[in-house]
Amino acid sequence: MEKILALAVLLVPVAAIAQTWRPGGGGIQGGPRPGGGFGPTAGMDELAAQAEMARDRVDYAADLLYPAAETVFSAVAEVRTLPPLSTTWDGVNAALADAFDDLELAVAEGQYRLYVREFEACRAAFDEAWDDRDAREEICEGSASFGEPVLSAREDIEAAVEISKEAKEDLKDLADHLRDLRDMPRGMPGMGGMPARPESEVAEEHAVAADLEEIEEARRRADEQIELGESLLKKLDKML
Repeated sequence: MEKILALAVLLVPVAAIAQTWRPGGGGIQGGPRPGGGFGPTAGMDELAAQAEMARDRVDYAADLLYPAAETVFSAVAEVRTLPPLSTTWDGVNAALADAFDDLELAVAEGQYRLYVREFEACRAAFDEAWDDRDAREEICEGSASFGEPVLSAREDIEAAVEISKEAKEDLKDLADHLRDLRDMPRGMPGMGGMPARPESEVAEEHAVAADLEEIEEARRRADEQIELGESLLKKLDKML
Protein backbone atom coordinates (compact mmCIF):
# COMPACT_ATOMS: atom_id res chain seq x y z
CA MET A 1 0.00 0.00 0.00
CA GLU A 2 1.15 3.53 -0.59
CA LYS A 3 1.77 5.95 2.22
CA ILE A 4 0.88 9.59 2.06
CA LEU A 5 3.76 11.32 3.79
CA ALA A 6 7.23 12.44 2.91
CA LEU A 7 8.97 9.66 4.81
CA ALA A 8 6.60 6.98 3.51
CA VAL A 9 8.16 3.58 2.93
CA LEU A 10 7.10 -0.04 3.31
CA LEU A 11 9.11 -2.69 5.12
CA VAL A 12 11.26 -4.64 2.68
CA PRO A 13 12.52 -8.12 3.61
CA VAL A 14 16.26 -8.07 4.08
CA ALA A 15 16.67 -11.26 2.07
CA ALA A 16 14.97 -9.72 -0.94
CA ILE A 17 17.10 -6.60 -0.79
CA ALA A 18 20.28 -8.62 -0.43
CA GLN A 19 19.58 -10.09 -3.87
CA THR A 20 19.38 -6.68 -5.53
CA TRP A 21 21.97 -4.56 -3.71
CA ARG A 22 25.69 -5.14 -3.78
CA PRO A 23 27.70 -3.43 -1.04
CA GLY A 24 30.59 -1.33 -2.21
CA GLY A 25 28.99 0.14 -5.29
CA GLY A 26 28.31 -1.23 -8.74
CA GLY A 27 24.70 -0.23 -9.01
CA ILE A 28 21.69 -2.42 -9.53
CA GLN A 29 22.25 -5.97 -10.73
CA GLY A 30 21.35 -6.02 -14.38
CA GLY A 31 20.74 -2.26 -14.28
CA PRO A 32 22.79 0.75 -15.30
CA ARG A 33 26.21 -0.24 -16.60
CA PRO A 34 29.27 1.24 -14.90
CA GLY A 35 30.00 4.44 -16.75
CA GLY A 36 26.37 5.31 -17.27
CA GLY A 37 23.11 4.53 -18.90
CA PHE A 38 21.09 1.61 -20.16
CA GLY A 39 21.42 -0.19 -23.43
CA PRO A 40 19.45 1.28 -26.34
CA THR A 41 17.06 -1.67 -26.32
CA ALA A 42 16.05 -1.38 -22.66
CA GLY A 43 12.26 -1.55 -22.60
CA MET A 44 9.60 -0.35 -20.23
CA ASP A 45 9.30 -3.68 -18.39
CA GLU A 46 13.05 -3.77 -17.73
CA LEU A 47 13.13 -0.16 -16.61
CA ALA A 48 10.12 -0.62 -14.36
CA ALA A 49 11.76 -3.64 -12.71
CA GLN A 50 15.01 -1.75 -12.16
CA ALA A 51 13.12 1.22 -10.74
CA GLU A 52 11.29 -1.04 -8.30
CA MET A 53 14.56 -2.53 -7.10
CA ALA A 54 16.10 0.91 -6.62
CA ARG A 55 13.06 2.11 -4.67
CA ASP A 56 13.24 -1.02 -2.53
CA ARG A 57 16.83 -0.14 -1.66
CA VAL A 58 15.75 3.33 -0.55
CA ASP A 59 13.11 1.64 1.60
CA TYR A 60 15.65 -0.78 3.06
CA ALA A 61 17.98 2.10 3.90
CA ALA A 62 15.13 3.78 5.78
CA ASP A 63 14.53 0.57 7.73
CA LEU A 64 18.15 0.77 8.88
CA LEU A 65 18.28 4.51 9.43
CA TYR A 66 15.22 5.36 11.51
CA PRO A 67 15.53 2.61 14.16
CA ALA A 68 19.22 3.53 14.46
CA ALA A 69 18.30 7.19 14.92
CA GLU A 70 15.82 6.16 17.62
CA THR A 71 18.65 4.38 19.43
CA VAL A 72 20.81 7.51 19.28
CA PHE A 73 17.94 9.71 20.51
CA SER A 74 17.24 7.31 23.37
CA ALA A 75 20.89 7.36 24.45
CA VAL A 76 21.11 11.16 24.27
CA ALA A 77 17.88 11.43 26.27
CA GLU A 78 19.69 9.74 29.17
CA VAL A 79 21.94 12.80 29.32
CA ARG A 80 19.79 15.60 27.93
CA THR A 81 16.00 15.72 27.91
CA LEU A 82 14.49 15.14 24.47
CA PRO A 83 10.82 14.84 23.44
CA PRO A 84 9.77 11.18 23.74
CA LEU A 85 8.79 8.86 20.92
CA SER A 86 5.55 7.07 21.74
CA THR A 87 6.03 4.47 19.01
CA THR A 88 8.74 3.19 16.71
CA TRP A 89 9.52 3.10 13.00
CA ASP A 90 9.20 -0.68 12.95
CA GLY A 91 5.94 -0.53 14.84
CA VAL A 92 4.18 1.95 12.58
CA ASN A 93 5.37 0.19 9.42
CA ALA A 94 4.20 -3.17 10.72
CA ALA A 95 0.78 -1.67 11.50
CA LEU A 96 0.53 -0.25 7.98
CA ALA A 97 1.56 -3.54 6.40
CA ASP A 98 -0.86 -5.57 8.55
CA ALA A 99 -3.89 -3.27 8.19
CA PHE A 100 -6.84 -5.53 7.32
CA ASP A 101 -9.46 -2.98 6.32
CA ASP A 102 -9.97 0.75 5.80
CA LEU A 103 -10.51 1.37 9.52
CA GLU A 104 -7.27 -0.35 10.53
CA LEU A 105 -5.45 1.47 7.73
CA ALA A 106 -6.77 4.84 8.91
CA VAL A 107 -5.61 4.08 12.46
CA ALA A 108 -2.19 2.95 11.22
CA GLU A 109 -1.81 6.08 9.09
CA GLY A 110 -2.68 8.20 12.10
CA GLN A 111 0.02 6.44 14.11
CA TYR A 112 2.46 7.05 11.27
CA ARG A 113 1.69 10.76 11.17
CA LEU A 114 2.18 10.91 14.94
CA TYR A 115 5.53 9.15 14.58
CA VAL A 116 6.70 11.63 11.95
CA ARG A 117 5.78 14.60 14.15
CA GLU A 118 7.44 13.11 17.22
CA PHE A 119 10.56 12.09 15.31
CA GLU A 120 11.00 15.56 13.84
CA ALA A 121 10.45 17.16 17.26
CA CYS A 122 13.05 14.87 18.83
CA ARG A 123 15.53 15.54 16.06
CA ALA A 124 14.99 19.31 16.30
CA ALA A 125 15.56 19.22 20.06
CA PHE A 126 18.77 17.23 19.58
CA ASP A 127 19.97 19.72 16.95
CA GLU A 128 19.14 22.65 19.24
CA ALA A 129 21.02 21.10 22.15
CA TRP A 130 23.97 20.37 19.89
CA ASP A 131 24.17 24.01 18.85
CA ASP A 132 24.51 25.02 22.51
CA ARG A 133 28.12 24.55 23.61
CA ASP A 134 27.35 23.63 27.20
CA ALA A 135 24.65 21.15 26.21
CA ARG A 136 26.92 19.64 23.55
CA GLU A 137 29.71 19.16 26.08
CA GLU A 138 27.23 17.51 28.45
CA ILE A 139 26.14 15.11 25.72
CA CYS A 140 29.69 14.28 24.69
CA GLU A 141 30.79 13.70 28.29
CA GLY A 142 27.83 11.41 28.89
CA SER A 143 28.37 9.47 25.69
CA ALA A 144 31.05 7.32 27.36
CA SER A 145 28.19 5.31 28.85
CA PHE A 146 26.31 4.78 25.56
CA GLY A 147 27.98 1.47 24.79
CA GLU A 148 27.42 -1.12 22.08
CA PRO A 149 23.86 -0.18 21.03
CA VAL A 150 24.97 3.24 19.81
CA LEU A 151 28.07 1.81 18.12
CA SER A 152 25.84 -0.66 16.29
CA ALA A 153 23.41 2.14 15.43
CA ARG A 154 26.27 4.10 13.91
CA GLU A 155 27.11 1.19 11.62
CA ASP A 156 23.49 1.02 10.47
CA ILE A 157 23.43 4.76 9.82
CA GLU A 158 26.61 4.56 7.75
CA ALA A 159 25.16 1.68 5.74
CA ALA A 160 21.87 3.51 5.24
CA VAL A 161 23.66 6.59 3.89
CA GLU A 162 25.74 4.52 1.48
CA ILE A 163 22.75 2.53 0.21
CA SER A 164 20.71 5.72 -0.21
CA LYS A 165 23.51 7.38 -2.21
CA GLU A 166 23.90 4.41 -4.54
CA ALA A 167 20.15 4.07 -5.02
CA LYS A 168 19.87 7.79 -5.73
CA GLU A 169 22.44 7.51 -8.52
CA ASP A 170 20.66 4.54 -10.05
CA LEU A 171 17.35 6.38 -9.85
CA LYS A 172 18.91 9.34 -11.65
CA ASP A 173 20.06 7.06 -14.48
CA LEU A 174 16.58 5.53 -14.67
CA ALA A 175 14.90 8.93 -14.75
CA ASP A 176 17.23 10.14 -17.51
CA HIS A 177 16.52 7.06 -19.61
CA LEU A 178 12.77 7.32 -19.10
CA ARG A 179 12.86 10.97 -20.16
CA ASP A 180 14.68 9.91 -23.31
CA LEU A 181 11.87 7.45 -24.01
CA ARG A 182 9.27 10.09 -23.30
CA ASP A 183 10.89 12.57 -25.65
CA MET A 184 11.31 10.17 -28.56
CA PRO A 185 9.34 11.14 -31.70
CA ARG A 186 5.87 9.63 -31.65
CA GLY A 187 3.14 9.05 -34.18
CA MET A 188 1.09 12.05 -35.21
CA PRO A 189 -2.21 12.55 -33.37
CA GLY A 190 -5.31 11.68 -35.32
CA MET A 191 -6.92 14.61 -37.11
CA GLY A 192 -8.39 15.43 -40.48
CA GLY A 193 -8.59 11.83 -41.59
CA MET A 194 -5.16 10.92 -40.23
CA PRO A 195 -5.05 7.75 -38.13
CA ALA A 196 -5.21 8.19 -34.37
CA ARG A 197 -2.15 7.36 -32.28
CA PRO A 198 -2.05 3.71 -31.20
CA GLU A 199 -3.51 3.08 -27.75
CA SER A 200 -0.34 1.23 -26.80
CA GLU A 201 1.70 4.37 -27.47
CA VAL A 202 -0.55 6.52 -25.31
CA ALA A 203 -0.51 3.90 -22.54
CA GLU A 204 3.30 3.79 -22.62
CA GLU A 205 3.49 7.56 -22.22
CA HIS A 206 1.22 7.35 -19.18
CA ALA A 207 3.37 4.54 -17.75
CA VAL A 208 6.53 6.59 -18.26
CA ALA A 209 4.97 9.59 -16.52
CA ALA A 210 3.86 7.44 -13.57
CA ASP A 211 7.27 5.80 -13.24
CA LEU A 212 9.03 9.16 -13.38
CA GLU A 213 6.84 10.49 -10.58
CA GLU A 214 7.62 7.48 -8.38
CA ILE A 215 11.33 7.70 -9.17
CA GLU A 216 11.48 11.39 -8.29
CA GLU A 217 9.68 10.68 -5.00
CA ALA A 218 12.19 7.93 -4.18
CA ARG A 219 15.10 10.24 -5.05
CA ARG A 220 13.69 12.88 -2.73
CA ARG A 221 13.40 10.34 0.08
CA ALA A 222 16.97 9.19 -0.57
CA ASP A 223 18.12 12.81 -0.28
CA GLU A 224 16.30 13.19 3.05
CA GLN A 225 17.84 9.99 4.36
CA ILE A 226 21.33 11.04 3.30
CA GLU A 227 20.90 14.43 5.00
CA LEU A 228 19.58 12.88 8.23
CA GLY A 229 22.22 10.16 8.30
CA GLU A 230 25.13 12.49 7.64
CA SER A 231 23.88 14.91 10.29
CA LEU A 232 23.77 12.12 12.86
CA LEU A 233 27.19 10.80 11.85
CA LYS A 234 28.79 14.22 12.33
CA LYS A 235 27.46 14.31 15.88
CA LEU A 236 28.47 10.72 16.58
CA ASP A 237 32.01 11.50 15.40
CA LYS A 238 32.25 13.94 18.32
CA MET A 239 30.38 11.78 20.79
CA LEU A 240 32.08 8.40 20.37
